[in-house]
Amino acid sequence: MSYVEEYNYGVTPIYSYEQKNHKSQATGFFYKDIEHGNTPYLITNRHVIIDEREDFYADSIEIEIHCSSNITRQVRVVRIPLYDNGHKPIWLEFPFLEKMYVDIVAINLQSYCYDSDHYYYWDKNDYPNKSQIETQGNSIRVIGYPQGIHDYIHKLPIARHATIASPYTIAYLNKPYFIIDVNLHPGMSGSPVIIPNSGVRPGNQKLKIHPLLGILSAGKLNLELGIVWYPQLIQELIENNLRGILRTSIADINKMYKNQVILHARTSS
Repeated sequence: MSYVEEYNYGVTPIYSYEQKNHKSQATGFFYKDIEHGNTPYLITNRHVIIDEREDFYADSIEIEIHCSSNITRQVRVVRIPLYDNGHKPIWLEFPFLEKMYVDIVAINLQSYCYDSDHYYYWDKNDYPNKSQIETQGNSIRVIGYPQGIHDYIHKLPIARHATIASPYTIAYLNKPYFIIDVNLHPGMSGSPVIIPNSGVRPGNQKLKIHPLLGILSAGKLNLELGIVWYPQLIQELIENNLRGILRTSIADINKMYKNQVILHARTSS
């Protein structure tokens, strides 16, 4: 069998539906909350499932989960309702405050993942450290489905090369994101931005580390510049929900990241 980088199993297309009508296609990836029972989550952009400015309100999505380590084309198609029986949204999000959305949502996949599934996931130990950024920051990849294009036979995504365009350790415009230079297309929203092949995971020499730099959101397509939200926001979002914190100010988020985002990442090489 030909070798396939593990991160290809960590990404899924997201097909959004409104009243059973297909409305859009984007990207998402898998993340585990290793602090609280290894709960799996789907991570993507908020605008992938709801965008009030565009009058877009998806009520369900479909994703694909690989279920074989030997045959890449074997996937399960999973349909996920976005509202519970009480018509409340099932996703986690930061509140809209100070004229700004943090364009990230997390969807709990505990009821949708099986032990037999074969998928790669990122967790809080995969945040990049200073050494990784300094030595490999000009060789990063964005994994996703540009305009829906992918190997639909083998169920594998596309990897686009990118470079960090604004200093990673300084939050751009004092917001919790940085800028990358990349050839962007619709369908890439929600893509993980990674440093590929940066060592191996402790305790598992066969599993490589692909540090998670962040979540691609939007950008200036004509300038080939993209916004990437810092990955620490994922864990912050999950833990806020577990603690019952319903409001987090943008000022608090900015304080966390302004000039010191690396302090929240792993410090070992």
